[in-house]
Amino acid sequence: MTGLVEFVNALSVSLLAGAAVHQQLLRKLSANSDQGQFASNIRRRRHIIMFAGLLLFAASAASRTGTNWVLCLQLLAAVVSCAAVILNRKANSLPLTALAFVAVFGLAICQSLGSHAADEAGALPLLASTLHWAVAACWFGALAHTLLQPAGSNSSADDPARQATLSWRYAVLSLAAFAVLAVSGGILAFIHVHNVDALNSTGYGSVLKIKAALLIVLLLVVCASLLRNSPRRTQAANAKHKAAARFRRADWLHCGVLAAVLLASALLAARSPPGFAPFLNPQMWQLSSPDLKLSVEVQPVSGRPGQIRFRKT
Repeated sequence: MTGLVEFVNALSVSLLAGAAVHQQLLRKLSANSDQGQFASNIRRRRHIIMFAGLLLFAASAASRTGTNWVLCLQLLAAVVSCAAVILNRKANSLPLTALAFVAVFGLAICQSLGSHAADEAGALPLLASTLHWAVAACWFGALAHTLLQPAGSNSSADDPARQATLSWRYAVLSLAAFAVLAVSGGILAFIHVHNVDALNSTGYGSVLKIKAALLIVLLLVVCASLLRNSPRRTQAANAKHKAAARFRRADWLHCGVLAAVLLASALLAARSPPGFAPFLNPQMWQLSSPDLKLSVEVQPVSGRPGQIRFRKT
């Protein structure tokens, strides 16, 4: 049940964060201007998806026991992000755009404060977790908003310039997001599971291996989309071909793999890591006497209950 709650929470944050990113993906395209044929439908659908994200977040928050100040701050950040996106009708207001993304980053910080990274010592785990959550939510949320928009509203299939611009923007987003996810996720994996025993003998390690496999699949899907689908989208638009349905199926596959990665992250959040990182959380015992001073550094061994490493000086 906890894993489901974590997944609903992650999904709600993604839908909220994705609204600001999707708005910027369509910035200055004619389909996103006030004179565009589908402009009002795009804004209306975007607002509906955002409010659905707020409802999902409220549902996941209500299922938690007690009053959590982190959830309260996260709800405030969600409301601010929604308000900034709604007020920024043409996506041309720099202050509102900055406010929306600051609120999105605030959502990710709150996610990290409630994660296992907050239990580790130092700023590195929190920084890596915040970047991981922010990028994952923006990437998945932007793709979800794109797919849930009315067909043909994100760009015109008969306009190769708009099609190429949108494909290029999403290609840059995908490559940058995957790079950040790989680096930050690798750091978090090494912090939470830092030896082979913990990786192979614990439930947390098993889920982590599944997530790593899904990320490899995601990389293949992203590369296939960039190398095959993006050029063919432009060619189809130039040739006036009705190929939107085929490309939309590829985008749904992309979204499905991202959703599976998000589910694996939620399952990791619901499980306890096998142990604290010894290089971040050393435990020191001091033994002293008038004739002898002994310092013993004790470190837990992840994946090996009851075993410790120690060094005396």
